[in-house]
Amino acid sequence: NRERTVVPGFVSWCCGEGKARGSTRMSGADAEIPQNTQDLTVFVQNLLQQMQQRFQDMSDAIIQRIDDMGGRIDELEKSIGELMTQAGIEEGTPAIDNK
Repeated sequence: NRERTVVPGFVSWCCGEGKARGSTRMSGADAEIPQNTQDLTVFVQNLLQQMQQRFQDMSDAIIQRIDDMGGRIDELEKSIGELMTQAGIEEGTPAIDNK
């Protein structure tokens, strides 16, 4: 039996609520951190890999949202151009006469 230290709330901070992964025993929001140097090294490596994956997943989601927003802006510009053409307004000319 190896000694382990329990860190309250550590799993939810680093891995998200209830999403603890890896070979380390996790219970609720508490993580058991190994005291043995080799086990601790493996624990930290796994933790860093999990954090890197979460960061990559969030980055991918943000990039996808930015791409989606760019597409929506392009569609909006096209629609505005079509409406201006239908109204007989040329680009660059003010829509309201300020006399």
